[in-house]
Amino acid sequence: MRIDIENFDDPRLADYRALRDRELIGDDGRSGTFIGEGLLVIERMLAVRGATRSILAAERRLAEIDALLARHGQPDVPVFVTPDHRVEALTGFQMHRGAIACGDRSVLQSRSLTEIAPTSGPALVLAADGVGDRDNIGAIFRDGAAFGAHGVLLGQHCHDPLYRKSIRSSMGYTLSVPFLHCVLPSTLRMLRRDHGYSVLGTVCRPGARSLPSIRRTERMVVVVGNEFRGISPEVEAECDQLAFIPMRAGIDSLNVSVAGAVTLFHLAHGKGDLVDGKPDRARLNRGR
Repeated sequence: MRIDIENFDDPRLADYRALRDRELIGDDGRSGTFIGEGLLVIERMLAVRGATRSILAAERRLAEIDALLARHGQPDVPVFVTPDHRVEALTGFQMHRGAIACGDRSVLQSRSLTEIAPTSGPALVLAADGVGDRDNIGAIFRDGAAFGAHGVLLGQHCHDPLYRKSIRSSMGYTLSVPFLHCVLPSTLRMLRRDHGYSVLGTVCRPGARSLPSIRRTERMVVVVGNEFRGISPEVEAECDQLAFIPMRAGIDSLNVSVAGAVTLFHLAHGKGDLVDGKPDRARLNRGR
């Protein structure tokens, strides 16, 4: 539904006005909305029914936007069209990709715990404990998508996965990998007690097991921690095992998203073959 824009005071453009300034003061969007940037991200938005409120596009991107709308059966999504230089004047930043979209947060933030952590059958869940960097949060979702995580649990003080730059860093996977904000220690405790999950914490200190020695259980949560402090003591207390990634001498750690990717790869494809049945709590605790 093309709408040519002549007046930037049009109230329908409020979602896009001065985005850069709003981000700098910590207000990256009006309450209940988020911004996705680029055609790849917009396509992932359109794949979630009801998530896209509107699209703002430069004239040169209109044909591609029309094709995406047709592909996802959403021809009624409003598309505001304007020349490239006017898009940048409205939003406050250079928009090399030529298109951005406004989404509805409620559609992506209404998932239940069982959507992220299934209570039957094999399941692999990624949990972030206090990961505060916007790019790291995005990359963690990309890890989860790459290695088949059912979803992501976000503990307190994690950065917003629907922040524009987090979505971009994730290649749009914060829109397709389900997530849930939670009090992480109590959520992990419940998953262990009631649904047979084992919890693997990733650390970089002596006393942990080497990652190659870890085997995947039927239902498992992998926890990655804060970029500087690591996993909190409260979350560590809920871990059945702690693992480190063996590295050359003198290298103390990897970026949190890289460590998450290495760990998930091992569990999905390496020697961490899926163990049939429920996790053996006694065996896991002996490995700590």
